[in-house]
Amino acid sequence: MLYYPLTQVSMEEDMRSNTMMMLLKRLSECASSGWQRQLAMHQLGCNPFRSISVPSKLRSFNRTMTR
Repeated sequence: MLYYPLTQVSMEEDMRSNTMMMLLKRLSECASSGWQRQLAMHQLGCNPFRSISVPSKLRSFNRTMTR
C-alpha cells in the first residue's frame, strides 16, 4: 500500500497541505480492511484541527465537555 508511507512523509512535511489531504482520501479509498479505512478516515477528520492553536483546541474541548 503505497499511500500509507506517502501520507506519513507528507504529514512530516506539511500537515495542512492539499497534497496530504488528497493522499488521505486516496488512502481511505484504497484501504483493504476496515481498520485501515477507519485509521485513514480518523486522520482525515483530525487534520483540520491540526491547524488550530492549542489554547483554541482546549477551549473547544472544554465547551464540549461542559454540555
